[in-house]
Amino acid sequence: MSRLTEAQRNNAIGKLQIYIGSYSCNDQVANDRAKKFSSITFTSLVSSRRGEDHRLNVIISRLILQHVQTLGTVPPSILEEGFGPQIHCDVEPGCNEKSHYREADGRCNNLVHSRWGSAFIPMRRWMPPVYDDAPAEQMNQITAFIDASQVYGSSYDEQIKVRTFHDGKLKTVNHDFLPPDLENKDACDHRVNENPGLQSMHTIFVREHNRLASRLKELNCNWGDDRVFQEARKIVGAFIQKITYGDWLPIIIGDQMDSYGLSLLPAGYSNDYDTTTDPSIRNAFAAAALRMGHSMVRVFFASFSPDYSDLGRTPLREVFENTHLIISEANRTVGGFIRGLVTESVQSVDRKISPEITDHLFPDGHRSMDLASLNIQRGRDHGIPPYTAYRKFCGKPSVTSFDSLINTTHSAATVNKFKIAYDDVNDIDLWSGGVSEEPVPGGILGPTLACLLGKQFQAFKTGDRFWFEGDDYFTKFSPAQLAQIRKASLSRIICDNTDTVTIQENAFSKGDKVDCSSLDTVDLTAWKQESGSWSGWNEWGPCNKHVQTRTRSCEPCKCGWEGPNVDSRSC
Repeated sequence: MSRLTEAQRNNAIGKLQIYIGSYSCNDQVANDRAKKFSSITFTSLVSSRRGEDHRLNVIISRLILQHVQTLGTVPPSILEEGFGPQIHCDVEPGCNEKSHYREADGRCNNLVHSRWGSAFIPMRRWMPPVYDDAPAEQMNQITAFIDASQVYGSSYDEQIKVRTFHDGKLKTVNHDFLPPDLENKDACDHRVNENPGLQSMHTIFVREHNRLASRLKELNCNWGDDRVFQEARKIVGAFIQKITYGDWLPIIIGDQMDSYGLSLLPAGYSNDYDTTTDPSIRNAFAAAALRMGHSMVRVFFASFSPDYSDLGRTPLREVFENTHLIISEANRTVGGFIRGLVTESVQSVDRKISPEITDHLFPDGHRSMDLASLNIQRGRDHGIPPYTAYRKFCGKPSVTSFDSLINTTHSAATVNKFKIAYDDVNDIDLWSGGVSEEPVPGGILGPTLACLLGKQFQAFKTGDRFWFEGDDYFTKFSPAQLAQIRKASLSRIICDNTDTVTIQENAFSKGDKVDCSSLDTVDLTAWKQESGSWSGWNEWGPCNKHVQTRTRSCEPCKCGWEGPNVDSRSC
């Protein structure tokens, strides 16, 4: 690469600064420009923790890459200070407070702080980062809310790419498979391709959306495409919230559910929504705490027939990004993999990690990646404080030595491993220390990770204006609809969207198999609206044998209202 003189380089940098440096909260052109090109945002510590009045110092990473040949190298000052001026945004984007549906990117959930929880905003912090240099905040590219964005995308552009725009349905191909993911253009989240478990789960929720859309259209034939799509999307999002908090989370954090107000109501509406709660993702949650699941991964994916005959097991190293399995292999179907997931037990959350993801993650010839090392390094890259700091943050006693961990959160065997790996107890990484804790009563996580998940899921719930149990006038379900949402279960969704005929009542827990027909079914007649009305009478027809007639119609779709459609009189 040819090198430029300092003057040429400064001139090129100046042009980039001019291109974006005029950004103003009231400048729509510059605003659109920044939204188009901004991929990484650095913010001040105070800003990132408050989540409001952001002082954005934007690095236009895509422009840097595009102009790297022109610039030669990017001066350190640009990486430290970014391009353009500091931006003080006091004007929040306009929101429709009467909208019944979420924005695709999560904006306008909170009408006071419209970007809280939305996609492409900096992560928040529970504790200050431990950086040696200026603090930087990583971006969250997806919405924070439990809103089924993994199905529909976290931006309007992603959402329109997965829609058919016909009767409210999502795109599928060949027997309800996901469309080919060509350069991620037809996927709301390209991570779906990572393994057949994700592929299969994603597929059944796309199928569920389309199943709901068909029934909603049948019940309300006058609804247009967008109404059907949005209603089905809202229902799927509510299903996922109910399943997450009602069926999955209690297994994970056990007796900590009530400590954080996470238990669902058996009936009626909740009034938990709090406009002062920021539901945005906390960095420690994303970079460490929720990655506890990596300790639960088995060494293979199993597949079972509808009668649960064993169809074989495939090592993880052979399934990474191998999407053809569920399409072209007879014994490796969506239903087969799903039945494998609900039949085989996960590993315990502990310090032990499957060699399939430490020695054979995304193999490329003789090379592969190590997920445990990635988790540790990610935490350090993100400036996550050590395990001992979060242990204290969650109410556990301070520790002064490795042995202080014994009989409080860790076994002696684990502490001996820590002594080999770390020089000081305060060097223990959050992920390493968290997954190694002894579990809380009724759960599978230790007290520190249970605490961090509890706090984040509490924020998801109380900071979500569209929470399915909520009583907001514009966003709530009707009492009859809410009663039906509470019947939802992952097991029922699996039954409705695969060839599964028996399954345990809670797909996340071992149990006796029951017939799918015995599981609660969500009755969508609660969403039926009186659709249509009689038109006015037409003009009287000619007199024929001393009788005149006139007609009227009930539209749209023969609405079924009672009353005559023909009238007559003597003449």
